Amino acid sequence: MNASKSTDTYTSYSGVTLEESYQGSHARFSTGITVFLQMDSLQAIHSLQAPILTPINVFGTYPSSMYYYNEQADVALNPSTGWADYSSPSCEGRNNGDPI
Repeated sequence: MNASKSTDTYTSYSGVTLEESYQGSHARFSTGITVFLQMDSLQAIHSLQAPILTPINVFGTYPSSMYYYNEQADVALNPSTGWADYSSPSCEGRNNGDPI
């Protein structure tokens, strides 16, 4: 994290997976994918060779995680001190510790 007082949010993503993008690119002899984050000028290189030593899984699915809710962090309850926005439709009906 390189920013202070930024807002954390839960978001549901959909669309083309990295695997589908790679398969559609016809890049049969590549050894990795470089991902650039324009806003922060960051880049990350993700290997396509097993074992995958990077946190981004190019082929397959991401491991499940847990939903975290913190009342103190909730911006809706604490507008001046909260830092987490739980207003995403994907948060509806979830409780702290629920698998996602």
